[in-house]
Amino acid sequence: MPISLFPNCASAGDVSDLLFSIFFEIPAVFYLALWFFTQLFSGTMALAGPQQVGGIAWWAHIGGFVVGMLSCWFFVKKTEPPNAT
Repeated sequence: MPISLFPNCASAGDVSDLLFSIFFEIPAVFYLALWFFTQLFSGTMALAGPQQVGGIAWWAHIGGFVVGMLSCWFFVKKTEPPNAT
């Protein structure tokens, strides 16, 4: 088994995500959806892989994203529009 300093380094994907967001102006909703589905795909592939690689970090990102989106409804104040009288 070869020894590697960075056996599961995914920095190439992080760099491409960063450069994509810098050079292309897209709404945040689309970028968040792209990020979410990238995490979901990677987590699923980690589970379906032939080796026991874990993949807990992918699912932690997915869980944090879902909890963060759901908690927005609890922490964001709902303001009523001013009366037009």
